[in-house]
Amino acid sequence: MANPVLLRSTLAMGTAHLVAMLLWLRSWVNDPLLVFVYQVGLLTSLLNHGLTHPAWVWLDRAWMALGCTVDLTRILALRDSGQQAVLLALQATLVTAFFIAKYLIARSAHKPSGNGPHLVTHLGASVLHVWLLRLAAQDGTSPRLSHSH
Repeated sequence: MANPVLLRSTLAMGTAHLVAMLLWLRSWVNDPLLVFVYQVGLLTSLLNHGLTHPAWVWLDRAWMALGCTVDLTRILALRDSGQQAVLLALQATLVTAFFIAKYLIARSAHKPSGNGPHLVTHLGASVLHVWLLRLAAQDGTSPRLSHSH
């Protein structure tokens, strides 16, 4: 059964991703892998939270792992150490919140107990992704080639 709270969150945060992708169209040219990973991630999240079939759950988790890896490569390649530190802290918080949500769900018969940390993950991932899309669109460079401003 679908989780309506997480489905609504996916729709809202997915909209934020799409708006960022349209706002910073240059990111499609400068870092097509980043944009592709986010687009497919929106689809896997919708399938996971909308249909909740075990196959969709695992596909979404696998895609999240790939997405975290792509995000991490972009973050580590930043030359601005301040931005890098903030984005690394954000990504670490997201991963922690995801595992806290899974822990709470596993310990409770009341599945929505993990919604709070899961919603933090959705919101934080959206902030991280919008930030990386903006960087990808700046100055005709990918975030992995960006320089301090």
